[in-house]
Amino acid sequence: MLPLVLMSSSTKKSSSRFLIEASISDKTMKKYKDAVVRFLDWCDEHGHDASTMESLDDLVTEYFHNVYEMNDGVGKGLASCTLYGLIKFMPRCEAHLLSAKTSLTGWMKLQPGRSYPPLTWDLTVLIAIHMVQNGHIRHAIATLLAFDCFLRVGELVGLRRKDVADTGDRRMGSEYQGTSLRLKHTKTGPNQWV
Repeated sequence: MLPLVLMSSSTKKSSSRFLIEASISDKTMKKYKDAVVRFLDWCDEHGHDASTMESLDDLVTEYFHNVYEMNDGVGKGLASCTLYGLIKFMPRCEAHLLSAKTSLTGWMKLQPGRSYPPLTWDLTVLIAIHMVQNGHIRHAIATLLAFDCFLRVGELVGLRRKDVADTGDRRMGSEYQGTSLRLKHTKTGPNQWV
């Protein structure tokens, strides 16, 4: 099999490739590692080996077809994590995984993802009222805040008292009017404000 470096998430600096690992979140890195290890186990189980990038592409494509046919509920997510995990661990292989990428695209067309419409403000208020009636006032406030500020769940639960700045807060300057929230960790980068 082509050389593939899988690093331990608990020992980021134990590998000479820790900077590559640092380019994505620990959660995503774990998904990628698990998917790639599952692919490698499949290769071992079936006696497959890749000595070139083209043979790796063929193997990944065959693996995707195998996972698709198994239909065990892990499908598209596993295939996607396998592909992007391989690319993360071996960046030079990206240009060579053409059949695998095309297979994943085909899978997405055969089984498109479900899109759920966002809640309306009226429904969000109704949910918050129900929470208040059941004694969950803090949850109700959080629900309204998350809706109004377009916060992801992780951003909402990551908020701390020090992340709130109001009129008169020395961190904001004397001309600032209103309330702002600092989001320490977001998908678009650290220390974003809303």
